[in-house]
Amino acid sequence: MARPPAAFLSYVRFDDQHEEGRITQLKRRLEGEVRVQTGRLDFTIFQDRTDIRWGQEWKARLKEVIGAVTLFIPILTPLYFRSQACREELEQFLARSEKSKRKDLLLPIYYIDTPILNDPAKSISDPLATAIAAYEYADWRELRFESLADSKVARTLSDMALQIRDALDNSLREDVFRVNRKTGSKSEATSTVHVVDSADKGNFTTISAAIEASNDGDKILVRPGTYLEDLFVDKRIEIVGNGSAEEILVQAENPVFFCAESGRISNLSLLGGKGCGIQITQGKLSLESCHISSESLDCVAIYKGAEPHVRHNYIRRGKRNGIIVFDGGAGLIEDNEISENGESGVFIAESCNPTLRRNTIAGNGFCGIRVERSGRGVLEHNTIRNNKYGILSQTGGSPTMQDNQIHTNEFGVFFFDGGRGILENNKLFGNAAFGVLAEENCAPQLRGNSIYNNDTGVHCSSSQVSIEGNEIFNNSGSGLLLTLTTNSTVRKNNIHHNKAIGIHVLDGAQVTIEENEIFNNATAGVFISASNPFLGRNRITGNEKFGVVITVDCAPELSK
Repeated sequence: MARPPAAFLSYVRFDDQHEEGRITQLKRRLEGEVRVQTGRLDFTIFQDRTDIRWGQEWKARLKEVIGAVTLFIPILTPLYFRSQACREELEQFLARSEKSKRKDLLLPIYYIDTPILNDPAKSISDPLATAIAAYEYADWRELRFESLADSKVARTLSDMALQIRDALDNSLREDVFRVNRKTGSKSEATSTVHVVDSADKGNFTTISAAIEASNDGDKILVRPGTYLEDLFVDKRIEIVGNGSAEEILVQAENPVFFCAESGRISNLSLLGGKGCGIQITQGKLSLESCHISSESLDCVAIYKGAEPHVRHNYIRRGKRNGIIVFDGGAGLIEDNEISENGESGVFIAESCNPTLRRNTIAGNGFCGIRVERSGRGVLEHNTIRNNKYGILSQTGGSPTMQDNQIHTNEFGVFFFDGGRGILENNKLFGNAAFGVLAEENCAPQLRGNSIYNNDTGVHCSSSQVSIEGNEIFNNSGSGLLLTLTTNSTVRKNNIHHNKAIGIHVLDGAQVTIEENEIFNNATAGVFISASNPFLGRNRITGNEKFGVVITVDCAPELSK
């Protein structure tokens, strides 16, 4: 029976004692994060080498080069390289990695600044320091001073857990290759790590030269510096910043053009001049933990059928849009901060259908998310705030919007000029004008939303709308304002404690209003003017002045 995947934490006990157990806390948080990211509750990080189970597992797994998925997490400090026990563990695991041809199972955490790791001239005197310098590390030198509850710390832990998840996935692929070898198929070639250092202390001084020398499957580690070059990536490679992303800048007219089948770009700052920060035109790129901007165009452009995974990036201050998805682009965009872009945070067009999940989209000049020209998109669990329009759906746009928080915009969600979409289980609050506005032949569906503390909750004009199962309350004006609507339905909503009217129907609106709870609104529960709606089976109680007001020019149909 195969052993479950596990990791070994290699550290100096005095470092943990000096930090009052912080390294132990880090281990527990990382172990838990891996479990939730992978769904593997049996994943363990062994920590105490004095524990007999640690020793038994360590010896057994060192022998099982094939079979047991084992990761090694050294906590790099000056004391680490002076500890004989730590050095022996690192040497043993490096030998194991060499046999298995796996470089993704060693995951160093650079915890306290260590001169022998910073200066290649010094590391030459220590073969272990030289060996580990070729690996991508998680930089905790500043994070060790932050609370483990800090958002940046949590994001870094999540990135590390994802890296472990990817290593576990690679192990599954290795099993497939192993089976293929038994049946006569060829396995992938061994990958090479290329180190880029602008100060000429690596294999290359430019990233372009490293790309030229790379083969599919290789990794390029980029050390801190400014790289003034356009990168054309047409190979299945990884390009990873080895340090703080803010200190590793790729600046050019078009910093990255990606057109490979797959790949990974991580932990870099990308600044576009006359072009985009990065253009993705093919394949399944993993773009993660980068800082991306453009002085003239969009920060990230996804098109020609590309399906990237864009996660944990800071996408800010693009001249136009943070991310634009068009011409068949798709992909998964999650856990990013997308802010302060000149036009929209995310722009989806031309029937494209990406998924946006758990992003913070804030402070953009025009829209948080803009969907048009038959664009779609699944938008879920995002926070969309401080934009002019939180979400804009127009000219045939039809997104599915679920479980988002849309607040403190001028307009929460705006459907305009044929815009459609499903708005379900969202919270829309604190928007200066409208929680939801639909105008000019739109056909949105509003289901199960909480719409509160806006000026007007929902305003629908010249549109066909379905409003069902929402709670619309405590808005400064009316809860629901309907003008010139056709074949619309308002059903099973709770509409209460609005500062003006619960439901205001006017100017020939054609609407069925039934099975709603309408109570405790400041003037009237329902006000009907110049319209002939159907009202049936509503409960209208406790409104301060009137239950239902019908002006003389109306002939509504009323039913118990």
